[in-house]
Amino acid sequence: MTLCNKLKSQRKMLGLTITEVAERVGVAKSTVHKWENGNIKNMGCDKIKLLSQILNIPILDFIFTEDNNKVVNELSEYENKMICDYKKLSLKSQETVDMVFTVLLSSDDELMNKARNVLYDITEVLNE
Repeated sequence: MTLCNKLKSQRKMLGLTITEVAERVGVAKSTVHKWENGNIKNMGCDKIKLLSQILNIPILDFIFTEDNNKVVNELSEYENKMICDYKKLSLKSQETVDMVFTVLLSSDDELMNKARNVLYDITEVLNE
């Protein structure tokens, strides 16, 4: 399923209107309509984060979709392995990974530093 189809399908499944999504994301209705019709390919990280939360779509689905197989085909072996591993995770674990990506994509340096410290501490515990 293409990203634009997924956006529209998920919005309808959740019973949300284009207007409601637009208001929550902070964009015009026409922008949501264009996203759902595949007329806008590049969304800002802040919009991806909000759409992910509102529509319950994992952030990685915005990056790796049928819409951009070219990008997926150009991934390194390691990147492909990471995506395969991600897909093997439970939904709850995928949500955790999505939260980490959201923080790392954030422009909030203080939040990013706190997250890095927590991840460093977890890594230290795992390596003991």
